[in-house]
Amino acid sequence: MDIVFVFDTSGSMGGEINELRSIVSDFADDLHSSRVDYNLGLVEFRDFPKSCGMSKDSGCGKSDDFAYRVKGNGDLTSDINTFSSWLAGLKADGGADKPEAILAALRHALTDSMWRSDSEKMMILLTDAGPHPDGDCCNDEGDTLDGTIFGLTAEGVRVHVIGPDDAAMKKIAGDTGGRFFTIRSGLSLKPLLKEITDDMGCTFRPDVEATCTSGRLKVTARLQGNETIPYVAGETAAWAYLNQSGRSSQYNLSYDTVTGTYIISVPGLCGPAELAVYGRVGERSAVQTAQVDCGSCGGATVAEATSNQPPEIVSLLAKPSSPQEAGAAVTWTAEATDTDGDQILYRFFVNDEPATEWNTQNQWTWTASEAGTYRVEVQVRDGRHAGEGGMDDRKVSSFEISGTNEPQTTGMSESDEVVVFPDPNLDAAIRTAINKPEGSIYAADLVDLNVLHSNSSSIKDLTGLEHCNKLQELHLYDNRITDVSPLSDLTSLTYLDLSGLWQPMGVYDKRITDVSPLSGLTNLTWLDLSYNQITDVSPLSGLTNLQELDLSENQITDVSPLSGLTSLTHLGLFYNQITDVSPLSGLTNLQDLHLDDNQITDVSPLSGLTNLQELGLMGNQITDVSPLSGLTNLQELELGANQITDVSPLSSLTSLTRLSLRLNWITDVSPLSCLTNLTWLDLCVNQITDISPLSGLTSLQSLELYRNQITDVSPLSGLTSLTYLDLRENQITDVSSLSGFINLQALRLSYNQITDVSPLSGLTNLQELHLYDNRITDVSPLSGLTSLTYLDLRENQITDTSPLSGLACKVLI
Repeated sequence: MDIVFVFDTSGSMGGEINELRSIVSDFADDLHSSRVDYNLGLVEFRDFPKSCGMSKDSGCGKSDDFAYRVKGNGDLTSDINTFSSWLAGLKADGGADKPEAILAALRHALTDSMWRSDSEKMMILLTDAGPHPDGDCCNDEGDTLDGTIFGLTAEGVRVHVIGPDDAAMKKIAGDTGGRFFTIRSGLSLKPLLKEITDDMGCTFRPDVEATCTSGRLKVTARLQGNETIPYVAGETAAWAYLNQSGRSSQYNLSYDTVTGTYIISVPGLCGPAELAVYGRVGERSAVQTAQVDCGSCGGATVAEATSNQPPEIVSLLAKPSSPQEAGAAVTWTAEATDTDGDQILYRFFVNDEPATEWNTQNQWTWTASEAGTYRVEVQVRDGRHAGEGGMDDRKVSSFEISGTNEPQTTGMSESDEVVVFPDPNLDAAIRTAINKPEGSIYAADLVDLNVLHSNSSSIKDLTGLEHCNKLQELHLYDNRITDVSPLSDLTSLTYLDLSGLWQPMGVYDKRITDVSPLSGLTNLTWLDLSYNQITDVSPLSGLTNLQELDLSENQITDVSPLSGLTSLTHLGLFYNQITDVSPLSGLTNLQDLHLDDNQITDVSPLSGLTNLQELGLMGNQITDVSPLSGLTNLQELELGANQITDVSPLSSLTSLTRLSLRLNWITDVSPLSCLTNLTWLDLCVNQITDISPLSGLTSLQSLELYRNQITDVSPLSGLTSLTYLDLRENQITDVSSLSGFINLQALRLSYNQITDVSPLSGLTNLQELHLYDNRITDVSPLSGLTSLTYLDLRENQITDTSPLSGLACKVLI
């Protein structure tokens, strides 16, 4: 895996540069854990130092800006110290919060980096501004968005983007098979990079077959079920870039339910072409390239290829038949065929007015309230060569409605009403739930439907669910829903999951913004709306039976509408824009409260929430934790990435089993000595020198002390229940105090000054041992650690590795 960071070093990116410097060794360790053989590169960029000859600032950079710089002369390195030195040379200066030289930077990252010929190629782009638009004089001549993507896809480079909510940035990520993350104030890079590295160990590749016959290219891609990814589950998608004669075209592949593959057929091609097929399963994506040759460019083959046959309508029937009285429900069914096997879309009209949008449903239920003769029409198309009005064929019928203006009493009853679900994925889920794979769905079929599960099903339209008024549980996690109005009358619901998923592609970025249709669902006790784009939660203020509510990863600033939801026991609000938590002060039944990654400075309104057992406040701007001292029922407390210096108010929280204080300014940990129930403690990236107050925490199973100023680890000698210990980046020379840690499974000691590893010889349960960058010469004490699956001894002074020959694990030296 070759990974090139493409980093915006304009003046506003100082915080991100500093954070990347601080977490780069973690990033490298995560790569090791994912079993990735990596090389790293770095390109920095700002903006073009020119003004396009205009009298006013054209939007380009200042005269002392540079467009881009390729570090290390384009060399890639596996040495984390070398890469860290490149990062150390970055300086945030110049530029502005406006378009930057992104396209030029990506182009040179592609062409100037020394990629290995057999490597998987990846870029990680970090910026807080978008690229200059096509045609902008600030761009280098020839740099366009599509051209840049063309170059990246042709080389199989995936680009993960951490950037602004910008269409171009999302397109770069989505079209190259990467992931997109929105950059914003207070965002931590570490979890984003962790998500990226977690995917790197995956062997997922789309199985691609491409053939070209008589000018028609046929591409088949299998994502699930191939041998490389039997363990991958979730929503799937596939798309392709066809690069031919310097031009690039994008195609979405259609899913074939019969073969379980994605298929596209492209006519009118000739000559050689390069194909890049992207597949996505869940959150994992990968690219597979292929070369195709469509033969001679003579006119005969192209003419043959473009002879696609349009669909034809066979019949248009009404049930019940004409005539009927006013108020009768009439179901129209159209039957059509397509000799090419293309998907057929239908649209119905009444008296030349559209009654439906284009969709795959060939049935439509109509009720006329007035007498008369109606002209009902259906149109079809396959989307390949639609004629006038966007349709390929049409059929018209007439229908008589009598003049009584009264609902028909001798026709269908309410239970005989046909219910149509226009979204094919929702229709399939309903059919599975009611065990009716074929035929019309009637209202009577839905009366016993109490629970519906259709997570990760690509559902966009909930129309039809308004007829499922007996539903009590509705599970719709990870779909593509924007409009929840069909749910407004489902008052029997007690459980509703409409949570989204952090998607890599802009095409899946639409989320729920308006929750007002849910305001009447007063029987709800469980509601998940996380990972959407909600700003206003006032419609939820009347849902007073709610016990669990998750609104994490939205755009909420005001939580005052939640102040009356006093039955809540669980509330999730992480990744929002909340500054004031005082409206939550009365929610005294809360047991779990997650407010991580907001903009909170004052936690005093939480002081009365004495039933809390879990509290998440990571990634805020908290300095004073004294209001938490009375929350004595707390078992888990997350306070990482704040500005805390004094932890003495936490000494009373003796029920704590998990505590995170990483990324703060703590020097004195003596107040923690009373927390003897702790099993997990994270004190990474602080300013701690003395760890003797931790000596009595004998229940600890996991202890993280990475990047402090520790020299003496002897106070830890009695913590023999530890299974995980992280002491990286300290000043440790002597590890003899660790010799009794027989339960340890993972030990991280990289970036210290250790010479003698003999005290580790008895740690026979170790599975991971990290000793990167120490002063070790003799590795013979490690020869008996046969449970090891991973051993890192790089950057030491080892000459004889023969003692390690009996180890079956992966050894890095």
